[in-house]
Amino acid sequence: MTNRNKNLFWYGFFANIKKFFGSVLTPFGVVLSLFGWSLNQNGILVIGILLLIVGLYLLLIGSRDRFDYQRQSGYIMHRGDY
Repeated sequence: MTNRNKNLFWYGFFANIKKFFGSVLTPFGVVLSLFGWSLNQNGILVIGILLLIVGLYLLLIGSRDRFDYQRQSGYIMHRGDY
């Protein structure tokens, strides 16, 4: 296995990790925000909103990195490449 392939493997692996944590933090942030809003607790609401923002950021960055990994590894072929 060449060094480029090892780096590409870890690039895809960490992209999946980012997507996983983003998909866990986003709903948790929504639930925590709604919980803080219903109890009128500003501290819980702010923490929930921050978790929501971080979760969405990780989800977007992980999806972008995963697409780039698929493009670099040759999984995605463009129409003119056949």
